[in-house]
Amino acid sequence: MMTTDSNTRTRLARHLFVAAWLLLIVSLAWDPVSSRLTTGEVGWSPWAPRDEVVNVRGEVVPLSGQYALGASLLWGIAVPLIPLGMMLFGERLWHRVCPLSAIMNLARRLTVRRRVGTGRPGNARRIDPGGWLSRNAWEVQFGLLFLFLNLRLLVINSDRGGLLLFFLFVIGVAGLLAMRFGRQAWCDHLCPMAPAQRIFSQPAPLLKERGGDGGHGYWADVLNPSRHFVYYGYFGLVIAYYLYYFLWSGDWYYYHSGLWDHAPNPLGELWAAGFYIAGREIPIPKLLAVPLTLAAGVVLGNLLWGGIRRLITRWSGDAELGAHRTLMLLVFCAFNGYYLFAGKPVLRGLPGPAEAVVTALMLALSGWWLARSLAMRPAREDAPALVLPR
Repeated sequence: MMTTDSNTRTRLARHLFVAAWLLLIVSLAWDPVSSRLTTGEVGWSPWAPRDEVVNVRGEVVPLSGQYALGASLLWGIAVPLIPLGMMLFGERLWHRVCPLSAIMNLARRLTVRRRVGTGRPGNARRIDPGGWLSRNAWEVQFGLLFLFLNLRLLVINSDRGGLLLFFLFVIGVAGLLAMRFGRQAWCDHLCPMAPAQRIFSQPAPLLKERGGDGGHGYWADVLNPSRHFVYYGYFGLVIAYYLYYFLWSGDWYYYHSGLWDHAPNPLGELWAAGFYIAGREIPIPKLLAVPLTLAAGVVLGNLLWGGIRRLITRWSGDAELGAHRTLMLLVFCAFNGYYLFAGKPVLRGLPGPAEAVVTALMLALSGWWLARSLAMRPAREDAPALVLPR
């Protein structure tokens, strides 16, 4: 149960997240300030120009130039904090502070007041819990995540106008759904970030909230083929997503340099050769190369972890424990694979061993989480569920 103090802190965090998100959205349309951090005027800036070059598809590109930081802040700081936040605090807390959730709550309240004022019922319709969308929520949200990552690689990583339109579209769709079906319609059925939230927050976060679920919903679903498909596919997506930066540019440093988050003409590259390997262009348009790469990652992830699950289950002698141990090992690998790349363009610009310290911290936290999670057992009479320390 949440106390008054925790409710106050949660509301404050929600307001700060909403303000920051709205400021980011505004900056995509108008930002006369942040580009100063990329010119060298501010010496401590992680985005200050460096006397380095990047080999992009056989051309030498200097790491200099003035650009607005909206996309860099989003992809380099905000998004990389999500898996860490899920592993530490869990999905339930995120739903209370998520800026999009706050906007949906506002839309829902305005709708209820309008209906009550006209004498019509104020309750929202609910999506049928036994309907197709509810039964296939894992696959639907994973499909939307797949589309989102395609859109990132193709356009919105660096196109500020495209990213602004994307945000406005998401806010509009989520708000309409909230007015019609309630906030949970988006969060439980259509949010493309939901798979990652569940993967990194279940069965229980490290800083488990008093009175939280404790993993019961997870254990009831641990053998669900849809869960395993999404977990295995997510691992493959992480690997394939970051691999594509190399397959596109021909140089691993292209990603770490951060050059991709302010590329000048992403729309003009859609029909360019999508692969550049060993100094040669492969004539498959980028518009096709990106989904092919990500789809290959999903397929290979399922093949790899499906085989690992069979081995672990045979060793465990129990289907549920084998499935659980496979998923926990996968999450540990996906988390650290993600943080080998996520946020590194920003960390590289910081002084001292910041990059090494963050990498070591992520490894330590995920190792702690893995040890706790592997110690958990399904709630049976002969194997009571582990009670996590509070």
